[in-house]
Parts: sequence; structure tokens; C-alpha cells
Amino acid sequence: VPPGLDPDRAERAARMLDRFAEMAMEQAEAMHQAALAAAKAGDSAAAKAFSAIFDDAGRSLRRSLALQARLAREQQEAAEKKAAAVRARGEQKAQRRRQVARAVNRSIDADDRIDAKKAERLTAELWERLIEDEDLDAELAILDHPLEEVVIHLCRDLGIRPDPAWLDPDYSGADWIGRRKRAKD
Repeated sequence: VPPGLDPDRAERAARMLDRFAEMAMEQAEAMHQAALAAAKAGDSAAAKAFSAIFDDAGRSLRRSLALQARLAREQQEAAEKKAAAVRARGEQKAQRRRQVARAVNRSIDADDRIDAKKAERLTAELWERLIEDEDLDAELAILDHPLEEVVIHLCRDLGIRPDPAWLDPDYSGADWIGRRKRAKD
């Protein structure tokens, strides 16, 4: 849909262009037949006039077809842009979900009161909430909603202390895996 044109108007414009192209084609065909008939009858002035009208109809048809192609291309580009934006928002939400998971997992690991078995249960509960909780999903979709609030909220719900180390922007979450494995051994 061209910028500034709502989808309903764009669809109506496309239908009008289709109709106009059909009419221009019919006119071109009629003028072609008339020019041939005038030429066959020896009326060169009429043949020339019909040929000029045929040329005008042909230009109108070419312009209509070019405009239709441009509108179709713009609609395709707009649809692709919208789909890319939806994918990007989904990827950003997934990235935010992973960041929250790393932060809460780090908090679980940093809490000395939690043994390995309880940590596994809390991690499973965390992922269940991250995947199935619609309110949490909505919070993750709001890109300017602070992740700190989400992490603190989840930690509180899980009954653990938030570990402030996860606030480090360089934290990858990789080190908690090794510590968890050592705790199980």
C-alpha cells in the first residue's frame, strides 16, 4: 500500500486501474479495427485519425499497466517491510526472554540456600512462566519495559534473591552452567 493510502482505498484504486486498462484495451482494439477498415476502404484521413486514437489508447494502457505494476511492487514491499518488522520484534522479544532467563538462572545459582535439585525445579518453573505466562510475554514484547523489573518480579515469585551481578551488560550467562554442574557432582 503506498504511503498515506489506506488499504481499502488502495484496493479500490487497483480495481479502477484494472477496469481502465480493460477499457483502454477495448478502445485500442476498436481503433485498430477501424484504422484497418478505413485503410482498406482507401480513406487515409480516417485511417490516420483512428491510428492516432489507437496510439493514445496504447499509451494510456501502457501507463495503466506501469502504474499497476508499481502499486503491486509497493504493496509487496510494504508487506515485506511489515513482515520483517514483525520478525524483528519477535527476535527482540526472544532475546529479552533469554536475557531474563540468564539473569534469573544466575540469581538461582548465586542463592546459597538453593541446592541442585531445587535449582532444577526453579529453572523448570522459570521456563514454564517465560513460555506460558501471557502477562509476562506481553511485558517482554514491550521493548522499553525494563528487564530489571521482570527479573525482580520473577525472582520474588520464585522465592529467590535477585543477584545484582546480572545487571552487568557483558554478562553472557555462560558461567552459571559450569557452577551448576560442579554443584551436582
